[in-house]
Amino acid sequence: MGGNHWIGNGKWLLRELRSHDPEFAERWLAARDDPAAVRACARDVLDRLGGPLFDGYLAVAPRPAVTKPG
Repeated sequence: MGGNHWIGNGKWLLRELRSHDPEFAERWLAARDDPAAVRACARDVLDRLGGPLFDGYLAVAPRPAVTKPG
């Protein structure tokens, strides 16, 4: 994961995952029907890559200028 390798989708996703990280592929297969286990797998991937994007991320939108009438 994170090696610019996970490019598959559909049935190719598992094939790509097996070629890149066989141990994780088997973990994913065991977890796929259990939402808590899927979350744990996803968290593991995110943790290896630095965590979720929103951890510590803050974007402040500019405020529109207020015009006074008259």
